[in-house]
Amino acid sequence: MRKSIAAACVFAVTACVSAVTIFGHASPQAPAQAPLSASGVIKKAETALGGDRLMAAKSLRIEGWGQDALQNGGGNASPSPDAPQRWDNDMNYEETIDLANHRVRVKQRSAAWLPAATMSRVIGNVVTTAVLDGDVPYNVTPQGARRANANAAEGLRVDMLTYPASLVRMALDSATTVDNARTEGHWQLVDIHPKEGPRVTLATDRDGLPVWVRWMENNGVLRDLTMQRWFTGYEPINGVMMPTGFKTVSDFRNTIENQLYVTRNSVDVPTDDLAAPSDVKSAAAPPPPPAITVEATPVAKGIWIMHGRGENSILIEFADHLALFELATSNEWAQAVIDKAKTVVPGKPVTQDIVSHHHFDHAGGIRQAIANGLTVIAVRGNDVMFRDVAARKSSLVPDDLSKNPKPLKFIPVDDHMTLKDSTMEIQLYHIIGYEHMTEGLMAYEPADRLLIEGDLFDVTWQNYPWGNVYADNIKLRNLDVAQDVPVHGMAMPWKDVYQSIQTKIAGTKALCAGPMGPLLPECEVMR
Repeated sequence: MRKSIAAACVFAVTACVSAVTIFGHASPQAPAQAPLSASGVIKKAETALGGDRLMAAKSLRIEGWGQDALQNGGGNASPSPDAPQRWDNDMNYEETIDLANHRVRVKQRSAAWLPAATMSRVIGNVVTTAVLDGDVPYNVTPQGARRANANAAEGLRVDMLTYPASLVRMALDSATTVDNARTEGHWQLVDIHPKEGPRVTLATDRDGLPVWVRWMENNGVLRDLTMQRWFTGYEPINGVMMPTGFKTVSDFRNTIENQLYVTRNSVDVPTDDLAAPSDVKSAAAPPPPPAITVEATPVAKGIWIMHGRGENSILIEFADHLALFELATSNEWAQAVIDKAKTVVPGKPVTQDIVSHHHFDHAGGIRQAIANGLTVIAVRGNDVMFRDVAARKSSLVPDDLSKNPKPLKFIPVDDHMTLKDSTMEIQLYHIIGYEHMTEGLMAYEPADRLLIEGDLFDVTWQNYPWGNVYADNIKLRNLDVAQDVPVHGMAMPWKDVYQSIQTKIAGTKALCAGPMGPLLPECEVMR
């Protein structure tokens, strides 16, 4: 089970991590069994999973429901490692593996299990269907099939590679190398190097059943991200042993990346032809995203919105330096904004990164900010998250911080702080009473009455379950706001923002008054 999200993963092939067990699970210690050869481990797993029946199976289907961690664990309300996990729910999950033709299809319907601002995430009415036929990935929508990019192929390949039956069959393929057999307690471990896809470590129990599989991938924010997928509750289905539970844990704060509760397993049931349509096969792969272009639009004297690719950063000019409010989403965006800022105001160094909150779509460029020597300013507590992100290794796709390590320079904001010199004044305030982010801040520029914010408002939002939290924080700080300058969306007069929020609140109240109301997290916030 896998999702592509903000700050999306880019997969890379790597050697497996060492046999030392991670993620807080102690391997069973005694009694140890005599080690088998690498091929012996795989043959024993083949027998445990069904032997000849496994090898004769043509297709598998796994149906159920589950959950995915929001932003790989970077989307919780608080940056604390002890904060409760936020989830997206996966409903109507169905994975079909065509073993005979090396194809896989994943269908699911996703809904946010948290207060969300877009109706599709609230009610979960969008079904995604992703398919991999050999090396051709494609998506199926009501409008038809369309070829997907290489990252989609890698994600689907991992889905197929990390399922016990398909992994063991792949390990038996002559194109696959299996080596480094060893024991850990009463687990037998081997490394599997398929022709395509990441190298993985497989652990099997005393009977040969797969217990877990471990692999590493490159994540845009968290860099080298090791995943460990556990298999539980095997049941015999038409001669093949299939798990009824899956739990995938990452080495970032032991985050449960996803978990799947299987409601139905099937072997060799009638299934659709997963072959890519001829026009999809012949179509060129989608080109990579174009190089990031950042545009600077003046908002007031000394303040610009830096925009492009849907993200905003806000450039603020002081007498002898420049500050940026938010280096969002990625290293690449962060560096492009820093470079653009130097051309907008030549001769002044960029020295500060003001971060509204820790969510990875807002702090995804934190490593690049540190690599550039910027001082990070945010509400106290965010530094814990930023240090955790900065400390991660980046060997698969080395980034600037891994090539030239630097320490995090952090200035904490408690209740409020003022940044002021002879030409500019920026007041920073801790946002109070906002369920979406508990350690967030907003910035106020009094000369032009600008309120600079991230995730207090977006004109494209359809839903606003947080009531008057934005207006309440303005009132709490006794601010006279004329214009909203957002990280998401476009600058707007405050009166228009307030009216838009009231309209969205009314829509949320109507939703909560309906039959779905008692079932939605949004309506818990509205109570």
